[in-house]
Amino acid sequence: MTEYEFDQFVISQSNRLFGFCFKIVGNSDDAKDILQDIFTVLWQRRDKVADIQNVSAFVTTMARNKCIDFIRKNQAMAKQRNAMELNPEPEATGGDNEEEKLALVHFAMKELPLLQQQVLLMRDFQGLEFVAIAEELNLSQENVRMTLSRARKKVKEIIVGSNLLNRLL
Repeated sequence: MTEYEFDQFVISQSNRLFGFCFKIVGNSDDAKDILQDIFTVLWQRRDKVADIQNVSAFVTTMARNKCIDFIRKNQAMAKQRNAMELNPEPEATGGDNEEEKLALVHFAMKELPLLQQQVLLMRDFQGLEFVAIAEELNLSQENVRMTLSRARKKVKEIIVGSNLLNRLL
């Protein structure tokens, strides 16, 4: 598959696949991330695409499987997050102000899509590398970086928009 053929395929399939993923996961950011990951995998395996009789059906199956994996991982992440809320770890250092800031970040994180929450927790709180996160979540490293960027941006918007940060400073 040439770059031009790939571009044409992406253009012709993007809206349909986005709608398909959105119906399953229920969030446009998550659907976009899944779609980006699908097309990344397809591009990386473009030399094998010629062997596939119906590429559209193949990509739809990929989308379905990625969405199912996404939902399963989000359910596991929700359980993990609920366990963290029930048994929060004490702050090792810092005073009340640090604890309040951490609580504010946790408050803002609840507004994020589950994948963004998961990536943010794994990177910023658990200190995992992008490679490990990508492997754990079955995503590309590029997708992990984009998801983390979106999550951090949204947390900042929520905190600044809520005007709660000014009360802490």
